[in-house]
Order: sequence, then structure tokens, then C-alpha cells
Amino acid sequence: MESCFIYTATNNSCTNACPNWQDNTYRIIGWHSARTAVDDIKNALYAYGPVVTTMYVYNDFYSYRSGVYSYTSGSYVGAHAVLAVGYDDTLQAFIVKNSWGSGWGEAGYFMIAYSEVTGTSRFAYSALAYDGYNDGTCVQANPTVTLSPSGAQSVTQGTPVTYTVSVANNDNSGCPASTFNLSATVPSGWTGSFGSSSLTINPGASASTTLLVTSPTTAAGGSYSITVKATDSAASTYTASASVVVAIQAPPDTIAPAVSVTSPANGSTVGRKVNIRANATDNVGISKMELYIDGVLTLVKNSSSITWSWNTLRVTKGTHAISVKGYDAAGNVGVSSITVNK
Repeated sequence: MESCFIYTATNNSCTNACPNWQDNTYRIIGWHSARTAVDDIKNALYAYGPVVTTMYVYNDFYSYRSGVYSYTSGSYVGAHAVLAVGYDDTLQAFIVKNSWGSGWGEAGYFMIAYSEVTGTSRFAYSALAYDGYNDGTCVQANPTVTLSPSGAQSVTQGTPVTYTVSVANNDNSGCPASTFNLSATVPSGWTGSFGSSSLTINPGASASTTLLVTSPTTAAGGSYSITVKATDSAASTYTASASVVVAIQAPPDTIAPAVSVTSPANGSTVGRKVNIRANATDNVGISKMELYIDGVLTLVKNSSSITWSWNTLRVTKGTHAISVKGYDAAGNVGVSSITVNK
């Protein structure tokens, strides 16, 4: 507040402020430059309040008493900082607070024409708008939690996955540091352990730790969700969470189908017509079966069983080989072979 450190047009020392000046000050949250254009300055005034501006001072400015100022005469004196507090579109002018005391101008204020933004005075050739202020009151907010990597992770069963857990303390600067307790929700049968299960973080800052997640070796293929929550130990209502997905890939199928030729019997003597029968089973499924007679592919069937009527009228006497192959989707092959006599 101004009464705690009254302006005087001299170099001054902070020791001249009232004893409890720290309790009567406000800390700005941030600031940004406003573009040097009439509409930009007006928008900054409307959105953020008073705007610190600069201008070039000429001799005629000293004699200002009232009305709308614009340069008319006099030599350049120097650059000057003032505070734009409003504007008047009817008068086409900004309303500005000077620092030369209430005996100057309109009780310490003056109005300057919009045209001076590009005119001789170069009003607001530099303009700073404040993003707000903090009066020292603690205002708590939910933290922000992120997991990295954030996309779906494809892993095999039982393979550990390490995530980086980051927590941002979004409390304002009037608050003390907060300790955030971390918890993880993982699928049943899984394990999850933090490098550190609590993080103490100053307002406006962030901190990170790790989360190691492991699925059981028996986990079925599919997508699983992992969620991490951060809870402010000083105010448990302030929490946040983030989730990721782990896609479990089943191990590759290396088991070949089991194939059996059920007819005719191995080593048997056959007549002119022979009914060949076979079936196949697999831990995943049969994609096709093939029948070979004396090494020649005779039949292909997308089934787990085959039946074939073999006419041996023109087949030479002697021993003949019958083989059946069963295939699964992974390309594993099971074979069963017999021999018959004619």
C-alpha cells in the first residue's frame, strides 16, 4: 500500500518504509509485454488492469494542467515511466497516473491522445501488463500427475515395466511445501513399487520418482490399466491421478498339433478301396490338414479331421506310405505316418 512507502521525487531507500511493509505488499504472479498499439494497450487494461508504460517527455509536458495532451513544442528531456489506468474512446485518449505528486496535472493524472502511441511522445513504446498478484494467502490446488511413457506399452508376461511418475505442486506461492503420498492401482496379481512413495514439493515446482510394474507370468493377453494417484498429505481433498495401459502379449505358440491316423491300422493289408481317416488337435487350433500317399499331396482340408476314400485298383502291390500333417495358425506342424500293404 502506498501509505507505507510514500513517493517522493528523489532517490529513496527501502529503510524509509513503514516497519511492517512486508505485511502490506503484494507479489505479482507474472508479467508480459503488451504490444505497442492502441488496441493492444486497451485490451491489456481491460484484461489485466493498470499497465506500466513509458514515454518520451518534452518541455511542453511540464506545463500540462488538464485536458488531452499531445506534443506541440519543446525539446526532448528524457524517457519517463508512468502508469496507464484507463482509456476514454470519446476523447480518444488514455488516462494515466504520473509520479510527480497530486499538485501536477489533474491531481497527479493526465490524459494523452491515442495518436501519441505513434507520435512524438512514443507513448507506451514499452508496456508491461501484470498477470495478477498474490497477497500471501495460501490457495491450494489439485496437483498434476503424469506417467511416462504415456502410450500403451506392449510387453510379454512377467516382464517389468518402469514408469517415471511426475507430480507438479500447483499451490500458489503463499503456501508452504506439500508432501504428496503416492499410490498405485494395478490389476489383480500384479505388483507395483515406487522408488519413493512420497514427494515433498514447493509451490510451483515438480518432482519425479519411478514406478516398477510387473505382471504375472500367467497373465492372459490383453490390455490392462495402471493408475497412479498423488494425495496432498496436508489436505487430502487435493488429489490427482493418471493412467496408462499395458498390453500383454502371450508368448509365441511353439506347440505342434497332435495328429493321428485312425484308419487303416498301421502295417495292415488293404483291399481295393481304403477309407483313410485322421484327426488333429492343438493347444490353440488347427488351421488345415494335408494327406500324402507315397509322398504325393492328395488332399488339403481346412479342418481338424479328414476322410478320404482311396481306390487302390491301379496301385502296385507292395508297401505304401500314408502321412497326414496338421498345421496351426503359428505355422507349427504335426505329422503322423503309417504304412500299409497291398
